[in-house]
Amino acid sequence: LADGDSGVEGRGVRRRKVGGAGGKGKKRGRSGICSLHGWEWGADELFEIDSLIGKMVADGGDVPGRTRVPAGTVLYKVLWAGFPPEIATWEEEDDIPCGEIDFIAE
Repeated sequence: LADGDSGVEGRGVRRRKVGGAGGKGKKRGRSGICSLHGWEWGADELFEIDSLIGKMVADGGDVPGRTRVPAGTVLYKVLWAGFPPEIATWEEEDDIPCGEIDFIAE
């Protein structure tokens, strides 16, 4: 690759310092940009699951990075392709594509 070429076409994911709550919370601004821990991406971008690294059943209390998750909801911690583990998020079972759930890391 040429110097300065990331090898990624299009906007992709950009790592840059973001303002607000120190980059610790997931945010969606008016410009359609989301951010978490200093990583940014477009609100309309689609992502590939690298692996599922955890499973939990919500008890009606707090779920990291989520709000208003009803008790009994099954969630999987998703490690996204191309992102570091600190960007992994808890996603509802219904939002995980069929076949992915069989490959949970032990």
